[in-house]
Order: sequence, then structure tokens, then C-alpha cells
Amino acid sequence: LGGRIIGGEEVNIAQHGWQVSLLLFGNHYCGGVIIDKNWIITAAHCIENESNADKRFSVRIGSSIHESGGRIYNITKAIIHPKYDTFAIDFDIALLNMAKPISFTACTVRPAQLIEEGVLTLPGTMATVTGWGSRVNGGDISTELRGVNVPIIAHDVCEKYYEISGNMICAGYPDGGMDACYGDSGGPLVDDKRNLIGIVSWGSSCALPGKPGVYTNLAAPEIRQFLKSHTNL
Repeated sequence: LGGRIIGGEEVNIAQHGWQVSLLLFGNHYCGGVIIDKNWIITAAHCIENESNADKRFSVRIGSSIHESGGRIYNITKAIIHPKYDTFAIDFDIALLNMAKPISFTACTVRPAQLIEEGVLTLPGTMATVTGWGSRVNGGDISTELRGVNVPIIAHDVCEKYYEISGNMICAGYPDGGMDACYGDSGGPLVDDKRNLIGIVSWGSSCALPGKPGVYTNLAAPEIRQFLKSHTNL
């Protein structure tokens, strides 16, 4: 899946300054999240392999529109979680090392606040997912950044829908209708206290009943150890 905002509304980058557009040969491909002036995280499935990542990918930062505005930054390398499993879409996280430090602003360019390791986000907590992904199943990506609020789903409930690991968290409505979609992958899921708790990973189609979105769990120990080993965050 390339990613996943259905049923949401347009939002301004000023409220979501950690959101970036990951560009593949200059075109929006996935979302990403600023965690530090030198590092962005995205989904491993957006990168797939580390070779020539610096030539394939760049990042637009500080714009609500993925095609223009803000500033484009180059990367020096991509680092995919060593346990990333393309079949199970497990350990679906990658780090992008910036070629030069990101210049932060008051609103439109700022790092996300990572959830602490081991913290369980309670089921029913409302979280916000943002991105430029499709507004309808199979549709074109959105020009303007969009966001949607979705409730966190208990792990044991989500296991009824999918085979998931502890590196994943689920969010969405039982009746569907609101979700991330193609083009949102790698983008942020933030809780009601603005903590970054997940990044868009996968799901079964988009916004279907009984098919919640699945996100990489940034509180999971092996995910955090990967981040810490490279970024000290």
C-alpha cells in the first residue's frame, strides 16, 4: 500500500509542522515525520531498499501542498529496520538522514514529540492521521494536506481483523468511512496530547467496515531501540 485520508478535511501544515512529503524522483510518494533536525522517519515499505536512496528520494518540508511551497531537502541515506518483513509488513519503519540540518520555524517546520517507549495508548483514545493520500479508494492523491480523527482500537480486537504484531497499533471506526489511504504511508498518527504514537503502515483497502488502519507502533521496544541506535532519540 502506498498509504491511506478518507472522510477527513483539509488541514494546515502550521498545525502539523512535523509532516513531510517524501518525493520519489520529485513526485509525492509517501508521508514522513520530522523527529529531529537531522532525521525523518517513514515506513520501510516506502523505501523498500536502501541502495541509491539519496538519488531516488527527497523531502518537501513546511508546505500544506505536496507539489509546491516550503523547501526541498535532500537525504544522504535511508536506514531500514533490520527486521523489516515485506510479507508481514512488520517492523515497517525507516530513517532518512538529512543532507543538511532542517531549519525549524515556529509552526510550519518542527519535530514531532515521540511517545515514550512502552507506553500503551488506551483504546478509544482519539488520534489524528494526516497526509496527501487518496480521498476515495483507488482515487488520485490530494493536493492539499488532509487529516482525520480516528479512535485507537484494542490490540486483541484488531487481532480479529488481521494478523498483527506488538510492533503495530490499529485505529479506525467499526463502520469504516474514515481512514488513511494510498499515498499517506509513513505519515504521522498523533494522540490527543500531540504525541507521535504511530506512522501509517497498512490496512485492507481504505476505510472499509471492519478493516481498520494499521500503524507502526512507535512505543514498541524494538522499534525504539532501532531509532535510539541511530539518532539517540
